[in-house]
Formats: sequence, C-alpha cells, structure tokens
Amino acid sequence: MKPTKPKIINAVFKETYHDLYTGREPIMFKSVKELPGDKLGLRVAFASNMKKVTGFLVSSGDGDYKESKTGSTAIVFEDNDQLQDKAISVKAIFDNGNISPALQIKFRCAPTGFFVLQKIS
Repeated sequence: MKPTKPKIINAVFKETYHDLYTGREPIMFKSVKELPGDKLGLRVAFASNMKKVTGFLVSSGDGDYKESKTGSTAIVFEDNDQLQDKAISVKAIFDNGNISPALQIKFRCAPTGFFVLQKIS
C-alpha cells in the first residue's frame, strides 16, 4: 500500500483583523502553508494586529535574526523515519525602533517513515 501524504490545513490572516480584535498582539500567525513540491515542511508568515509594527526579526534557532517585512520563513524537515522538532524565534519591530520580546514557536514533524517504522516495531 502506497503511503498517503498527510493533509495540511492552510490558515490565512484577515487583513482587517486589527480593526475587529480588541486585544493587541505584536506577533500572530498570518499563514501556514505546506512547502511546494516534494519538500517536507511549512512556510510560516507572521503579522500583527498592532498598526505600529513595521516588520519582523526571524531566527531559525541559531540566534542570528534576519529582518523580514513579511515575517515569512520556511521550516524544512528531513524525509526520514525520525520524529523531528524545529524551533524558530520571532520579534516584532515597531515604527519607533523598539523591538518586542522574542516569541519562540516549536514545530514537530513525523514523516511517513516514522509511522511505518512504528508499525513494524
């Protein structure tokens, strides 16, 4: 039996959310999408419902932050039989130059091979 590809749910940020939501969060998900082709992973983009946020700093966990106006980054996993964890950190940049505290987000991937190995064991 050929393994089936897992289903991925795509989430899209509402552009007028900052007008509707009473709370103010400097960092929130804008979208989460599966990487194209046969790549195993996600493309994550961030947004803010605070109008004074002008961009984001994103780190893939190595401590080096890169500026991104869209806050978009790819999380790539190996297509093997191992359960994998990846963490990224995101900071919001405000129009006055201030930077928010880092928000760390962890992603976990269980490739098809992981489940095949579990079934055999």
